[in-house]
Amino acid sequence: MKKISILVTFFLLFVSLIWGQLWTEDFESTGGYSTSIVEFTDNGTDYFIRTDGSNISGESFNNILGLYYFAAQDIDGDGAILPVTLTIDDVDISGYTNLLLKVYLAEDDDGTNQDWDAVDYVHIGYDIDNIGSFTPLLWIENSGSTFNTAPFLDTDFDGVGDGAEITDTFTQFTVSIPSTGSFLDIQIEFDLSDGDEDIAIDNIELFGDGPVPVNLSTFYAVYD
Repeated sequence: MKKISILVTFFLLFVSLIWGQLWTEDFESTGGYSTSIVEFTDNGTDYFIRTDGSNISGESFNNILGLYYFAAQDIDGDGAILPVTLTIDDVDISGYTNLLLKVYLAEDDDGTNQDWDAVDYVHIGYDIDNIGSFTPLLWIENSGSTFNTAPFLDTDFDGVGDGAEITDTFTQFTVSIPSTGSFLDIQIEFDLSDGDEDIAIDNIELFGDGPVPVNLSTFYAVYD
């Protein structure tokens, strides 16, 4: 009897999960975000701008990553109406779970004491699939004193800093995003209204578990 060889190809889709970086904003190049006001600096201590430090003054940061970062201080000193925002739109998170946001933060005091007041804050929030409102993700507030304390993470979003202190050394903070969808917006809201109330932000990164397709299997079947 004649043998017959048949080439059989099965296209199989095995779905596994791989942990990885979805997106990053390191401020090394322009673009990638929008701001509610035009970026500005008076080349002194009033600014809201992507910078390499050469067009602002009075601040000194350690552990700077790359050349550029985004910084703000006394934002209404040149007439801006607070609060102001920096927004990142439509990061593709389709198929990803266990999302984490990582961000480097720093703040420099005036050399003698810390100067954030109770009314000052920086709030980072997120919006999934453009529902139109931002959920609190990472807040920075002072200790609850009326005037002149250091900024801290506000872990329970009650307007009082109760977590890690933001110092003049760029330090990475990580927070979990407890939901997912197709697109993610990130918004940073700033309300810093006086001198020596500053923030510097760098390397905003998004990580998650994503599906990876594994391709095909081929073999020969031989029949008598």
